[in-house]
Amino acid sequence: MIVPDSTRFQDMSIFKCGVGHSLHALGMVTNGVFDRHPKAQVILGHLAEHTPFDMWRFNHCLRIARRSLSLDCKKTIREYFNENFWVTTSGHFSTTTLNFVKDQVNADRIFFSVDHPFEKFEDGCDWFDGAEMNTGDRLKIGRENAKDLSKLGEYKDSDAKVV
Repeated sequence: MIVPDSTRFQDMSIFKCGVGHSLHALGMVTNGVFDRHPKAQVILGHLAEHTPFDMWRFNHCLRIARRSLSLDCKKTIREYFNENFWVTTSGHFSTTTLNFVKDQVNADRIFFSVDHPFEKFEDGCDWFDGAEMNTGDRLKIGRENAKDLSKLGEYKDSDAKVV
């Protein structure tokens, strides 16, 4: 792991950063941001900062809280994730975890990234190249989803064969 500034890294520990980003994303959902702005798109790193692991519980609690707290959101957390959120692999090079997130979020909303300078490109690329997944998901996660989100045109290797 490359740590350019150890003080900064300690301030952004994996728990502090992940919890903060998860809470912010859930706050956007429960406050109706995506109902008011249905085309808004948010990218969450680190395989969605643990959010997919609590998807069922969030949906369950949201059904109860929606009535008692008069929350503005109209859909389930899963629906918002499949319409308004994108998830990156940044700094989370685990095939088991990726497979779980694919089951919760959908491979159409995930794309590969590394999390430089905190992780090495070689580690991320070696993991992704060796990760077991079908060719369609490898193509989506490795290239096509990022191209679609970024509205990228043609570039070198933009149509390279994926194996």
